Amino acid sequence: MSSRAQSSRAQSSRAQSSRCQRACRITPLRAVFSGTMAALLWSAMVFPAAEAAPHVRSIATSSRTVNNTATNKTAVEIGPDPFNETTSLAAPSSAQMTELTEPDGTTVILPPGYDASRAYPALVLMPYTDRTALHMFNWGIYDAYHRRGENSFVIIMPPGQGSSANWSGTGWESLVNEYGAYIQQDLEPVAAKYNVDPNRMVIGGFSLGGDLSWTLSLRNPAIFSGAIVMGSMSNHRDAQNAQTLAARNFRYFMVMGGYDGNRSSMYSALDSLDQQNIDYHYEEVSNAGHGDLPEQMENDLFLSAMDYVLAE
Repeated sequence: MSSRAQSSRAQSSRAQSSRCQRACRITPLRAVFSGTMAALLWSAMVFPAAEAAPHVRSIATSSRTVNNTATNKTAVEIGPDPFNETTSLAAPSSAQMTELTEPDGTTVILPPGYDASRAYPALVLMPYTDRTALHMFNWGIYDAYHRRGENSFVIIMPPGQGSSANWSGTGWESLVNEYGAYIQQDLEPVAAKYNVDPNRMVIGGFSLGGDLSWTLSLRNPAIFSGAIVMGSMSNHRDAQNAQTLAARNFRYFMVMGGYDGNRSSMYSALDSLDQQNIDYHYEEVSNAGHGDLPEQMENDLFLSAMDYVLAE
């Protein structure tokens, strides 16, 4: 293996293998949002509560205005800013992605041009400290996702969020058990409702959400086909389940900021993947710390991660 660069993205590959492990693209890094927007996104946010039936929000992508003459609700100008939210019960057009809230609080994002007659891969997006998964979607994924043409996918976001009390010890185990129960009991009916291919489900997240993604993928080796782990220590180990993942051709997409103090822990996780012969791709964003990793990433990096872990 080549050394892992700390000031730039690292790359290497297994000998006699076409599968990528640690690779880098040469596209220049660019911020997804300005520093002002990043500061706003760290402030407190309030999202609509779940209703008795799925709550539908159509998100315009070809224009900045949603027409809603069919209801008494007021349509307002919206865009990628998560503070500008509008409620619409009108059926989405091919130019829109749609946000739905299930009765249990699960949020589902359907891609532009969603076709209920075909099967889709899905990203099960985990929340991070003091923020929901929907906040993570609006912060680091929206900009590229709403322009996605081919290879689109559904995003499923479990309800709730973690806090600093969940970083270690019994608090961490409690959070893992909470989301583990969701994955084992509640995920399948939601995925079936939106025609998600059960063989193409990916779990992913940033920071605490990345640690959840790493741990839950190892604890549930039969459920997911890949995982996206960003800015996370990834300390959990399970050699037996790791062997199951290797046999299933499971893939990890690992991302870390060059100034993130958790890098050594992630390097240890990469070593464990080497030992278990599990495929992965590692990217190190040279100018990012921990807190600003999502905004310093290339804005299509999450989509590239999905393409990698879902590749045949």
